[in-house]
Amino acid sequence: MDGRDGLMVQAREALSRGDTEAAGRALHACVCSEPERARGYFNLGLFLGRGGDPAGAERGYRRAVLAEPVHEGALGNLSDLLLSVGHDEEAEALCADASTRAPLAAKLQGNLALLRLRRGAGAEAMASIRRSLCAEPGYAKAWGILAMLRHDDGPAAESAYNRAWLSGAHEPSLLSNRGEIAQREGRITAAIEFYDRALAMAPRDADILANRATASIDDGDFAAASRHASAALAVDPSHRVARWIGNWVSLAHRDFETGFRTFDETWRRPDKDAPAHATAYPLWAGGRLDGSLLLWCEHGVGDEILYAGMIDDVLSLGVDVVLETDPRLVTLFQRSWPGARVIGKGGTVPGDIAAQSSVLRLPMLFRRRLEDFPRRASYLIADPERVEAYRDLFQGFEAETVIGLSWRSGNPRTGAGKSTRLVDWDALLDLPGARFLSLQYDDGGEIDPRVASNPSDDTKNDLDDLAAQIAALDHVVSISGVTAHFAGALGVPGHVLLPPAPLWFWFAEGDDCPWYPSLTLGRRAHGEDWGPAVARLASTARGVLERGNRTDPT
Repeated sequence: MDGRDGLMVQAREALSRGDTEAAGRALHACVCSEPERARGYFNLGLFLGRGGDPAGAERGYRRAVLAEPVHEGALGNLSDLLLSVGHDEEAEALCADASTRAPLAAKLQGNLALLRLRRGAGAEAMASIRRSLCAEPGYAKAWGILAMLRHDDGPAAESAYNRAWLSGAHEPSLLSNRGEIAQREGRITAAIEFYDRALAMAPRDADILANRATASIDDGDFAAASRHASAALAVDPSHRVARWIGNWVSLAHRDFETGFRTFDETWRRPDKDAPAHATAYPLWAGGRLDGSLLLWCEHGVGDEILYAGMIDDVLSLGVDVVLETDPRLVTLFQRSWPGARVIGKGGTVPGDIAAQSSVLRLPMLFRRRLEDFPRRASYLIADPERVEAYRDLFQGFEAETVIGLSWRSGNPRTGAGKSTRLVDWDALLDLPGARFLSLQYDDGGEIDPRVASNPSDDTKNDLDDLAAQIAALDHVVSISGVTAHFAGALGVPGHVLLPPAPLWFWFAEGDDCPWYPSLTLGRRAHGEDWGPAVARLASTARGVLERGNRTDPT
């Protein structure tokens, strides 16, 4: 066999016996024998790429495309190379141009979809991935990209990831992505299983190790969280999520010195997606300003209530505060801090802002030791007229004690991990002389005649009214959530039942709550069912209520 075909046979035989030098000589000779043919350049590109020479591989693919502009293999592999080195703009231009000549090239359409997804063009990406799957229904990579496009739709994404796996894409990233979906939906056991399977394939993948650490926190296993975060940092010492988890675990154990050591990195990152860059103003360093300070929150209502407890610390510095908050909290917060300007999220920001800060940074500035927590009764001020009206209403219950009860959460990710059933509270609900009031905006259809329905039509959106209700109560018993935060910030005595690994500010152990001295905490142990934990908290609360011993922090 002579000519090009003979050289290709020589190259294959050399590769089969591990003689890469001879294979390379044969492939180069093949290219030289017929420089106008794309196949030789393509094979040379494959050989160089597999041999660890991406620059040489790129040259081979480019020469193949020059010789044959619609060579699908060369175009696809060249776009893969450009993707791998972050040359997204060039790769997208290449794929878009080539796809006009080869509209049914599955790999090109798949890469084009991935590039469009990266730049946030979801509709265009979906159109490309559909063309890819139309051309090749069994293309595993395309199913994986479709799953990423549908990542926010759990069932649809799961189906696409499963198709990708069955089509042969046995990649750890697919398993990790499925773990993220399960974790987001509160299926922590399933999430951990996916992450562990992914780590069996890629034990030194820092992203997957960090994901496993976050799932361990959700599972209430701080030891596993620390172990996996440390493993991620051993691979990538600058890994942002792993470093944050280390901070989280330290703070949860009241080790403020360690936890706050690198706490501010999240907001000082130079990349455009860092939270500090959510506004156009400099990050506040904690001192006086020639202008106003914009404080904003990046999490939910409960977090806003807790971190607002440090507004007085900021005002005491003589700083003019503009507080941006959930619109449902504006009236309540403005009443509580008349010296600040309170605006709703999405509202007009005043023009005199000199610096900005997330309220999540305030503990780093003002709560660096347990001694820094003030022993105050409350800091929120409910509407006095509404409070009085509710007190009058609750007197009609003809009970010695009126107790607000919140037993479940509607949060799609964390709710399942901290919600109980109403029936679990039987040991408390038969307390003599007590009348219970539901503080749920969603009771899940659970009804008990010992628990009165809430008199408000909308406790979810009328938070000023909910605050007035809670302020008028004698006691609150709640899982962790908005109700618990309101009770603590209003100084209402209460008992709060926590999951094994709550948000760090509830801490990992202890029944005291430095943020809210009026609250007593109960905890479910890791691996424990809710039953015993509810029974313990109910017994503690019942003992306090039967003695008529109301907490009065001063």
